[in-house]
Amino acid sequence: MTKAEKEQYVIQLCEEDKNYKEIAKLTHKFIRDIGAIIKRHQENIERENGQLEETNEDYDVKSKSKIS
Repeated sequence: MTKAEKEQYVIQLCEEDKNYKEIAKLTHKFIRDIGAIIKRHQENIERENGQLEETNEDYDVKSKSKIS
């Protein structure tokens, strides 16, 4: 199973209302990794629905004071 396939399996199990502990046992992943996969999936859904703005890593340095 590839990494993408495992992540899709985690998402599928979550949609089947399995808890993180059950998913961890079935996929042999850490609970923190499962949480990260689910969070990333939810952010992607929100972004597709227009509920989450794209984050722009390029921020305006000129607007900061010289002391900052």
